[in-house]
Formats: sequence, structure tokens, C-alpha cells
Amino acid sequence: MVDSWKPKDGAGTRKQYVNIPALIGEKPDAAFQLEFTGNTIGICVASGPDAGIISYSIDGKPFKKLDLFTRWSENLHLPWYLMLGQSLNEKKHILRVRILSEKNQKSKGNASRILHFLVNDGG
Repeated sequence: MVDSWKPKDGAGTRKQYVNIPALIGEKPDAAFQLEFTGNTIGICVASGPDAGIISYSIDGKPFKKLDLFTRWSENLHLPWYLMLGQSLNEKKHILRVRILSEKNQKSKGNASRILHFLVNDGG
């Protein structure tokens, strides 16, 4: 966890998405889990030149892959909102996330920078 993230690689940013807390992993196999209650879970990431690929699982279901690199990522750390689970039962869930060693061929790294978790608790 970094209290005030900003890129150090010279790539552009969106001013409202820097100097804010971020959950950062940059190496393959870095992982975490998050307990949440609700019917939807997503993430807001800073998708930059070194954005990686993550795998994620909700409640022990098979892992799915998600490439955090976008067509704009080569020169810009941009906010990117991604839904991981929708139409879940309205209860407590466990999200597991891991950075993979594979990466987009245009990416310079394996980074995952989560700026926000998006949870709909049905209320």
C-alpha cells in the first residue's frame, strides 16, 4: 500500500488520479484477498506503460485472467474501471487477486495499481 502514488516513468497522468493511495504490486505472484459484502465488485486501476495481467477468483470459483494494459497505456497512466463480478448473491464474498508472469507484449512490466475498489452492496 502506497499512501500517495504518482508515476516515476515520465508517462502522462490524469491529475485527479495521482497523489492518492494505491494498492501496488509489480512482481509476478504478488497476491492479496479482499472480503466484501455485496452483489458487484470491480476495480479502478492506473493502467500505464508497465501494466500487467492479473488473475482473480471470487468465492473459490475458477480464476479468470484480466489484462490491465489498454491501447492508451503506452504513454499514459490512465484510470481504467474493470468489473470483476456482477449479479452475485447479496452476501459476504472473498476476492482473490494474483499478478501473472505473462504480460501484454506492449507492456514494460507486470504492475497492478488499484486506486479504488468498486462494490455495490445492494443498498
